[in-house]
Amino acid sequence: MEDADSAAVRASSQPAPQPQPAARLPPADLEDLSYADAAAGLAWLTAVGFEITTRQDGPGGVLVHAEVRMGEIAQPGQSW
Repeated sequence: MEDADSAAVRASSQPAPQPQPAARLPPADLEDLSYADAAAGLAWLTAVGFEITTRQDGPGGVLVHAEVRMGEIAQPGQSW
């Protein structure tokens, strides 16, 4: 029979569990993010690191649709 001290020494000599790598998630598509002022929203998104992948301007140069991406995250959106 093993005493408590022997069990503690044996347990402490075992290697610590190693962290497992995070599961790789598929690209995320976030749908329909809308802004009252689409141009200002798009400016903010690019300021925080998103890149514009699609931009559609309507009459008078008003932004009516844009899609942005950050790494594997794609964000389509439009103004209403």
